[in-house]
Amino acid sequence: MAVNPENLTLIVGAGASGILLARRLLERGVPALVLEKSRGVGGRVATRRIGTKKFDHGISSLTQRQKESLQLFPSPKRSSNSEKDSAALFLPLPAPEKGYVSPLGLTAPMKALSHSLTIRLGFKVDQLSISRGGKYWVLADEQGNAVEGARLVLTAPAPQSYQLLEKSFPSQLTHLKEKLSKVIYQKQIVLLGIGDSKIAESIRKSKEIDRVIDNGVKGIHDSDQSLSVYASPSFSEKYLDEPDEAILQKIEQSLNKIGPVDLSQFQVKRWRYSVPVNFINEPYLPGNLNPELFCIGDYFTPGNLDGAIHSANELANYFQHQITQKKDFSKKTGSLKHFGYFRR
Repeated sequence: MAVNPENLTLIVGAGASGILLARRLLERGVPALVLEKSRGVGGRVATRRIGTKKFDHGISSLTQRQKESLQLFPSPKRSSNSEKDSAALFLPLPAPEKGYVSPLGLTAPMKALSHSLTIRLGFKVDQLSISRGGKYWVLADEQGNAVEGARLVLTAPAPQSYQLLEKSFPSQLTHLKEKLSKVIYQKQIVLLGIGDSKIAESIRKSKEIDRVIDNGVKGIHDSDQSLSVYASPSFSEKYLDEPDEAILQKIEQSLNKIGPVDLSQFQVKRWRYSVPVNFINEPYLPGNLNPELFCIGDYFTPGNLDGAIHSANELANYFQHQITQKKDFSKKTGSLKHFGYFRR
């Protein structure tokens, strides 16, 4: 069924907060369109396939609470089989570690959560504007393709949301942009490659390395000796923009004192906005505009994935409160046609 712009919530970003918010809205019959610049969903809940191996290279595990939040929640419209399939996407970390991973890589639960959502991949929002007498948001990409909706939610890292708002509204939304501008992120370089336990142990000894995770040992199926090597914060900050070859060479040089390790076949993954260093102590940020604008994401208390989940749930609850109020009002007036939260 075609959705009119007045019925539509536009969500920029298909990371955890964007997908979770869209899912919560779908459960309530509220149409949403998720716009994602990359080729897949999940954001930092990310898995990359190299050959037959899979590598988690963002968030490496989930807490019990995070796992429960990212599972398909019960619904009378959903079959019990789909809920069982969702539960099968998780398994506990090997003792004595605590937490959960996915045997298919952590992107798999995000893909399951995004099932039946309307998501447009490869759409990088370049410009925001308001048209039609102030009734709709208009979001355009770099090629001039545009979509319209009645409500806008930005879920990108705070610096990216700030840049988009500053470009689109340089003299407006000053209070919102000021809050976004104060959020700082830690950078992260991750190396992905094949190595046995001896190579992993040697890499761990480098002062430039924060941690090394064997994805097969962690629990990803058919991924033995697939190593995710997380560089230290200081190394990542210094070398993030260097070419892949230079980064690998720097790490190898730091390992020469321990023993020669060949990293030439490793791939380099960069996160410019890995984890926020400071958080906004609010459930979400409203833009105080008509049409409505909100910001959610990992930079809200309690921060990181927990912050992304919490802010998405809080905004969904706010929307639910609005829906309830409009339903109550409609009972008194006998009409729903003036409210854009419902399908026609």
